[in-house]
Amino acid sequence: MAGAHPGPRPRRRARVAAAALVGAAAVAAVTAVVVRGGGDGAAQAGPVGGAGVGAGVGAEAGRAAADPARPADRLVPAGAGYVALGSSFAAGPGLAPVADVGCARSAANYPQRVAAALELTLTDVTCSGTTTDNVLTKPHDAGGVQVPPQLDALAADTRLVTITVGGNDIGYVTALTDLACIQAGDCPGYTVDRGAVDAATAAVESRLVVTLEAVRAAAPRAVVVLVTYPQIVPASGATCAEIGVTAPDAGYGAGLERLLHDVSVSAAGQAGVTVVDAYAASAGRDACGGGGRWVGGYPPADGPGVQAFHPTEAGMAGQADLVVAALTRRP
Repeated sequence: MAGAHPGPRPRRRARVAAAALVGAAAVAAVTAVVVRGGGDGAAQAGPVGGAGVGAGVGAEAGRAAADPARPADRLVPAGAGYVALGSSFAAGPGLAPVADVGCARSAANYPQRVAAALELTLTDVTCSGTTTDNVLTKPHDAGGVQVPPQLDALAADTRLVTITVGGNDIGYVTALTDLACIQAGDCPGYTVDRGAVDAATAAVESRLVVTLEAVRAAAPRAVVVLVTYPQIVPASGATCAEIGVTAPDAGYGAGLERLLHDVSVSAAGQAGVTVVDAYAASAGRDACGGGGRWVGGYPPADGPGVQAFHPTEAGMAGQADLVVAALTRRP
């Protein structure tokens, strides 16, 4: 942790925008507030709610996806430096081909797909188990290898940064996995310390603000994009065989996801960065969503090596489409 959040920041002037992404992988909404700044003319944004109709980065990105014949106006030029930060939900553990064994990083994760689609030069330092501290200042033990803080990968000429982080700070995937394991009878003696999870959740917003502000400072010319975590449990709190938890535990998990989403969006607004809302876009594509679901269930059943309650190949493709749409607009 780089230090305590110094207090509420004044909100920047903004305008509301919405985007509809229509593609093979997803039909999803991206809502953004366009914020002036970001260095070198880069626009920064952060969503403020559900989908709507408006103008700006998001709506233009939606038109880009809907009308591929129109020339694209890219927010990040081809060949520019792109650095991907974050945890396993960005790294893609278990998805073939594997790019880094220690970090359980896939060469088919959403950063790799975004870089290929936009012809960017990617430095992918995403790593399973990453917390905000590991982004900022604390090395991460990845299979016995000490991985430097991810912020070290940023440079003054970086033009795009994506980040998915915060889930390991509160331990919500670990908690959900333990609950499923307990329910299956595979983890005798296990308990979930909900008090500790709640305390960590209460602290994560300030951690995210500090992290995002540090990213902007280290890459002043970059468009910075926070990709929220997709839904594992349906937002309704319903359970199903694929997630293997009781109805009360499903409700608990859905509540944690919703809180993480809300504080992530709030932190992005305070730091003045773009949000790509995978949480909203994954509605109906959670672990109960059947074929094409963005996140696997428990026990894993989405291909060799795919981890429980982590993104599937379809989930990585869907998130990549959202990021590309948010970075591409048409006149």
